[in-house]
Amino acid sequence: MFLSELVGWRNSFLLIGIIGVVIGCFMYIIVRDTPKEYGFNVDTEPYEKSEKVNIVDGIKSVIKNKSTWYNSMIMFSFVGLTSAFISLWGVRYIMDVYGVSKSFSAFIVSFFTYGFIFGSIIMDFVFAKIRSSKFNIIKFGAMIDLFIWIVIVVVYQVKPPIIVLPISFFIMGCIVMSHLQVFNDAKYKNKEIYSGLATSVINTFEFIGSGIINLIIAISLQVNSYNIVDGYKKGFVVFIVLSIITIVSSHIGVKNDDFKAI
Repeated sequence: MFLSELVGWRNSFLLIGIIGVVIGCFMYIIVRDTPKEYGFNVDTEPYEKSEKVNIVDGIKSVIKNKSTWYNSMIMFSFVGLTSAFISLWGVRYIMDVYGVSKSFSAFIVSFFTYGFIFGSIIMDFVFAKIRSSKFNIIKFGAMIDLFIWIVIVVVYQVKPPIIVLPISFFIMGCIVMSHLQVFNDAKYKNKEIYSGLATSVINTFEFIGSGIINLIIAISLQVNSYNIVDGYKKGFVVFIVLSIITIVSSHIGVKNDDFKAI
């Protein structure tokens, strides 16, 4: 947003494209296929020939697996919610409700990204320390998300003190990185030959969820176009519902996890 306001959106895309090409050139020059190409004396065994996968049988196997469905619902609700908010509604919501500039709104929403970064760093440590099902991290994280959305949507009627927003967004950004457990569980619960297919199927539910959420909020804003704040009040109730779905789905994950408390 800052770059767009500084040089315009056309020049912003042009600059991003140029940077992408430069990075690609550096990768072509620097990156090699094997350590030996850089002079390292490393013995690397040739890859075994990959086993052919029957895509129809694979999809049937993945769909019949119970873990696919509770993990998919976590992606649908937990990650889909985050994707929908930061990609489409976050900036516009803050602009409409608080009457601030687009760049300032983008700055506030960017605290989700800072949360992603911090959450990515600490999540491995958290996973290593917890001595019960890793799904408990998602479950209790979703409870925190539920509390935050209730405060924002119900208590403050979508207009809390603006300082509450970056703090809340940072916390939720950290929490959502716990969704990585979904992919670990999918690979563990499915046949090894279908593990990649399982994670792909589950990952699609993030985008399905995001699309449906966007539609619901858009309809709410359209129906309540006479009062945009009321549109956000009613539309954002879906975030509360989705947080509850995440709690239920992750609880099912706990019940079906082989790694119980020691």
